Order: sequence, then C-alpha cells, then structure tokens
Amino acid sequence: MNKIRTVVILTLIFGFILSGCSATDKNKGTDENIAPYPVELDESVRNEIDALFERVLSRGTTYQECIEKAPVSYEKLISYGAPTVHYCFEEFLYGNPSKLKEELMARISDKIFHVGNVRKGTLGMWSIKGVTSPGEDYTGREWFDCTYSNAKVFYDFYVYEDFQYYFPLSDLLLRMTGDIK
Repeated sequence: MNKIRTVVILTLIFGFILSGCSATDKNKGTDENIAPYPVELDESVRNEIDALFERVLSRGTTYQECIEKAPVSYEKLISYGAPTVHYCFEEFLYGNPSKLKEELMARISDKIFHVGNVRKGTLGMWSIKGVTSPGEDYTGREWFDCTYSNAKVFYDFYVYEDFQYYFPLSDLLLRMTGDIK
C-alpha cells in the first residue's frame, strides 16, 4: 500500500510539472483524431486480442517465459496500441483474469505507454501511467489499481478538455468505470 501511495504522490508532483500543458497549446488543435476512444471495443478486435493473449499465455508459467516463447504474438499485442490497453482495462474491471494474465496485461500496457504517444501530439505514454514502471514487486492487479488512482488524480488536476486531450487513456478508463459520464 505504501508503494501505491508513493507512486500517487510522485504522480501529483509530476502533474504539477506538466501543468504547463493547457488549452492554449498551439499544437493541440492540429490533431486529426481528437475524438475520445470509444467505451465499447469492437467485438472482432476484442476476439483477435483475446486469441493473441491466449497464445502468449499458453507458452509459459511466468510472464517473462510467455514473452520469450511467443515474441511475435507479444509484439502484435503491443502493435494494436490503445485497443490492447482497452481490452486489458475490460479484463481488469469485469473479467476474472489469472494472476499470470494480470501480470502480462500490466507489462504489455506499460510497454504500450513507453512505445510512443498513443495519439499524435499528446502525452499518451503518461496517460494513466505512474512515475515508475511496474517492477518485479508489483502484481498486475497492483499496477491496475495504481493506474486507476493516477487517472483520477489527473482528472482532478486538469480542466476536462485538457485531461481528455492529453490523457486519452485515462479518459477512457474513467468513462469505462463511470467516473466520467
């Protein structure tokens, strides 16, 4: 619990650093894809992502082993970007994933945040991520709980228009949970 509290406090500090991002940002209006991510994931995409997760999970007993033995499927999950994160949110919120699947979802989601911006011109890689990556001592569930807490912190800190624009995955998560209507 202390680790989560520490990450939330560091996130608040980080949020103050980012407070220079505002509605007056010159590049903000040039984004071609400003619409928020839909709360519903397309069923065919969900099925493809689910099949990829099953393929990766069937290869080992630890997330490291699964990734090592199914690198193509792992990279494909990462290449889906926001839809993979959306799938992971749904699984954490409404599914009953195994601890191994939770670990893998946390690692893949975290990797997606580091690959690059989720949406051109945004801070997508920090959209719901804590200051630290999930380490060996974080479970997948702890990563998600921290992620959810960080999303609420960012939502409280920013004007909604800026929050929605700069943190699109945080916005998606909070709309999925009903924290934002």
